[in-house]
Amino acid sequence: MKKLTSLLAVISVFTASGLGYVTYKNIAVSNNTKEESMLNKIKSIKEDLKNRELELRNIQKTLNDNENKKNELNNQINRLDANISNLNSKEQANKNRLDKLNANLVEINNEIDSDKQNILLKENEINNLKTQVKETKKLLITILNNFFKKKMN
Repeated sequence: MKKLTSLLAVISVFTASGLGYVTYKNIAVSNNTKEESMLNKIKSIKEDLKNRELELRNIQKTLNDNENKKNELNNQINRLDANISNLNSKEQANKNRLDKLNANLVEINNEIDSDKQNILLKENEINNLKTQVKETKKLLITILNNFFKKKMN
């Protein structure tokens, strides 16, 4: 029985050490798995962080580009506003000149009408004077004829 007890003790020791080893191995593998899982998660988080940093840089670059475009467009708008103001003042100046020219034209037309009326009056006077001259001529001829007739007689 001593042998059986020794054999049982040896088997128990081997079994216990085997179970201990398996348990240790399971714990070690579990820890390794957890550690690898954690490392993989950390690696994944690092990759995700790098991707997000890259996205952030791209977004910042896009934002800066958009800001530059906005500033450029604002400058363009300001230049166009200045051009519009300049064109409006030129338009106003041209309108003022045109109004002045129209006023001068009306004044000249009035003067022309007045001159036409004066010409008509003068033509009437000339015609009247011509008529008077003809009548005076006739009268003078008649008087002279009468005078010469009397003198000859």
